[in-house]
Parts: sequence; C-alpha cells; structure tokens
Amino acid sequence: MQFGARNDGRTDSTQALSTAWSQACSHDGGGVVLVPDGRFLISSLVFKGPCNGSIGLRINGELLAPIDPNFAIAQIWLSIYEVDNLFVDGYGSLNGRGSLAWSIKKFNRPISNSRVKIRDARYENIRGTSATQAAVNFECSQVLPCEGIVLQDINLSFNGRGQPTSICHNVKGSAFGKQLPSSCL
Repeated sequence: MQFGARNDGRTDSTQALSTAWSQACSHDGGGVVLVPDGRFLISSLVFKGPCNGSIGLRINGELLAPIDPNFAIAQIWLSIYEVDNLFVDGYGSLNGRGSLAWSIKKFNRPISNSRVKIRDARYENIRGTSATQAAVNFECSQVLPCEGIVLQDINLSFNGRGQPTSICHNVKGSAFGKQLPSSCL
C-alpha cells in the first residue's frame, strides 16, 4: 500500500498498482510487485513492457474487477503486453466477478483472430472452479501456435454436471504433477 492502494475492496486501487508495476518494470534487473493481503478493486489495467529484467507479480490478496455490468461487456480487465520473463505467484486470487458477465443475455461482441504468440509460459499450482466444462482451454492460432507451455499441478473442478475437460489446439508443451482435468498436452 506504499503507492496508495486501499485494501477495502471498494476504493479503486488501479493507479497504485499501475505505478508499482511501472517502477518494478523500469528497475534495472527487474523487480517484484507485491499485492498484500486484503481486497483491492482494480479497473482495466495493462501490465506493459518491455521491462529491464525479469518481473514478478506476487498476489497475496484478492484483486477484484468492478461490479458494473457495463464493464463486464465492454472492457478487458487485466492484460499483459510485451512482457518477457514474467512470473505470477502468491496465495491470493483474481476475482473477475464472472457471474455478472455470465448472466448477461445479450452479448454481441465478435471474437476476432489474435496476432498474439504465447511461448514459454508456465502454469503452476492452479486450483479453483470453472464455469465451463472445458476448464483448461488452449485454442491457439495455426499461424502463431502456442509453444513451450508447461502445466504443473493443476486442480480444477467444474461447477456443472460431468467432469472438467481440457482442450488443446495448436499448442505444444508438457504437463507434470497432478492434472485435473487430464492434460491434453
């Protein structure tokens, strides 16, 4: 809360987190942004690089998306752009408040092809509940396939009928440790 963030879950802490990221990213050799215990309301935020070294986001608290249903329709909540050597860890959580978006009946936003290449990404100690049966979903581009993906100790349940599943299209990688759902890598 060195940058003015409030851990009450109601006060917008977006600028504080953005400032912390900018300072850590620009520090020679990189840095770590710590989200301490508490609940932090975060509006749309882009974690932008390139950074001057490896950078980490250690989430020990809870990051909360806005409650506004218009935000759920129109906005991207958290985005990472042009960042290499990123690690995300901690015992906290991201709460995108998806139930607000799931309840919206008239959602008319076309999905376009991406020009994003994901490579050398590690997903480790992921646990939680999925709103969709496909709890792990890598639908990567044929033009820019995902490469070097590592899944380690994944434990996701599905909050509907049936078992959670994995979908992998145009992705190369490996899986280690517990894999629930079974890995498609």
